[in-house]
Amino acid sequence: MLEQVDGPRLSSLVRRHGPLQAAQYLPLAIDLAAALHYFGRIGWVHLDVKPSNVIMGAPARLIDLSVARPLEDAARARQPIGTDDWMAPEQCQPGEPHELNRLTDIWGLGATLFHAVSGERPFAPGDVGAHDIGGRFPQLVTSSRELPAGVPAPVVKVLHGCLERRPEDRPLPSEVTDALEPVLASLPRGHLAGFRIGL
Repeated sequence: MLEQVDGPRLSSLVRRHGPLQAAQYLPLAIDLAAALHYFGRIGWVHLDVKPSNVIMGAPARLIDLSVARPLEDAARARQPIGTDDWMAPEQCQPGEPHELNRLTDIWGLGATLFHAVSGERPFAPGDVGAHDIGGRFPQLVTSSRELPAGVPAPVVKVLHGCLERRPEDRPLPSEVTDALEPVLASLPRGHLAGFRIGL
C-alpha cells in the first residue's frame, strides 16, 4: 500500500523562496539522516537522494524508490545509477575504485543539504554529451562551490564531510545527527517556534 505524502518538494521550495533558514534546514538534515539510518539498518541504499525527492513536512520524507536496491545488488553495479548532478563519485563510476554502499547516500544527503542551505547545487551541471567522464560528472574532477558566509561552522564541516570523494571519509547518518542536533538546540526559541509553518 502506498502512503499519501503531502507537502512541497524541497526543490520547489528553494526555487520559489531561495535558501532555507537554519531553523528549517537543520531539522531537515536530521530527518533525512534518520531516513538513511533506517535504510542502512534494513540493508538498502536509496541511490537518488536529491531535492526533488524530498517532501517537506514534519518530518521531511524521502520519496521515490525507483532505483533503490539491496546493498548486495548495489555493490555489484557497474553502470552509473541515479541522477547525474546529485550522484556520488562511486555512482558515476561504480566499482572504480569504490563499490556502492550505504555511504553513497550520504553524498546525496550532503548535496541535497548544500542546495537547501545555499540555494545552489554543490557542483556546476555536467554535460551528458561530454566526451570525457569529468565533463559529464564535474563532481569527479572539481571541488564543490563555497557555502554562503554565516553558515555555522559545524554545518559547513558536516556538508564538506558528506561530499568527500572517498565513501569511507564520509560521516555515518548518526554522526550527521550528533553534529547537527546541538546546533539546532542552540537556536533562539523564537527561531524555532513554528519553524515548519510555511513549508
